[in-house]
Amino acid sequence: MFLDSVSAPTPIAASAASDALLCGPTVVRRFTFAVPPTRAAVPEARHNIARTLRKWGLLLDGDLQYTLALIVTELVTNAVRHAGRVTPWITVTLQAHVDGLLGVGVADNHPQAPATRDTSGDDLNGRGMSILQILLSELGGEITIRRWAQGGKTIWAHFPLPAELEADAA
Repeated sequence: MFLDSVSAPTPIAASAASDALLCGPTVVRRFTFAVPPTRAAVPEARHNIARTLRKWGLLLDGDLQYTLALIVTELVTNAVRHAGRVTPWITVTLQAHVDGLLGVGVADNHPQAPATRDTSGDDLNGRGMSILQILLSELGGEITIRRWAQGGKTIWAHFPLPAELEADAA
């Protein structure tokens, strides 16, 4: 399901800086779509993001493309696994900002945000958000959480594009 315009949930008191970063005048391109909370949503979200970047003329190098695919995979998988029962549609947003930042947001209706946790070498789950934080830190980016007054949230991953791609984003 592709959405031309989406009525955004009401955020809980966010700072002016995060409001400007996530939805303010710095956004020059935005693409939002919804996927059902099923396992099939994960590859669908990855393909929609990759297709949109190509349409925008943002051709990421292999490592950055792989990293972005991993970010989308982890965020959508978390929404499917942990919020699927209370979320009829998971909303995914891709944003290019005038200052060269690229943002991916994944929204669901579950009030609890994912957390990083200590895991042992035998654990099969629980490392995803920690890995994303490391990857985004290496890119100069970060994860932010925007909670909604209605009880859900959007998890945002944003990072700077390489300098040669910034002009193409605008």
